[in-house]
Amino acid sequence: VALKVQSKYQILDAAKADRVVAERNILASLNSPFLLQLLHAFQDESLLFMITSVAQGGELESLIPIDGLPEEAAKFYSAGILEGLA
Repeated sequence: VALKVQSKYQILDAAKADRVVAERNILASLNSPFLLQLLHAFQDESLLFMITSVAQGGELESLIPIDGLPEEAAKFYSAGILEGLA
């Protein structure tokens, strides 16, 4: 199990509230062994918490360099995403 903790202040300051809500809703609707499973989500006054299954390597977004991925890597990750959504 993994725990993702996000600051409400930072989310609102970066205008990412819609993105965080969408992430939670998407994770809650998915059921694939290839994708994270959202086990539970909750919040307190200042933080949001999501308990998920573990994904070794972290979020895909954090693996993408500023100048983008080489074509072969983009194909690899795209195939994995499509497999998970199929």
